[in-house]
Amino acid sequence: MSLSGEIKGALESIEEKYGVSWQRFYYLAEVSNNWKPLLEVAEPEEILEDVATLFELDERYQKLTGKSLLKPLDERWNR
Repeated sequence: MSLSGEIKGALESIEEKYGVSWQRFYYLAEVSNNWKPLLEVAEPEEILEDVATLFELDERYQKLTGKSLLKPLDERWNR
């Protein structure tokens, strides 16, 4: 599996686990701090691990493409 395939697979895993897009997960966990829907499917430690995974994936994606997965989301939500 290619690096981009691994990144896509990890993002899909987060989506399957929480039942929302990975972008929505990031918004709930990191931007709005609204963990209530996330806590219905995972413990706080798991949520933190998955947020850390998103940051790791973003770093890997940046090295691969020169673009960020998370920066456009931060810019949109933090206007």
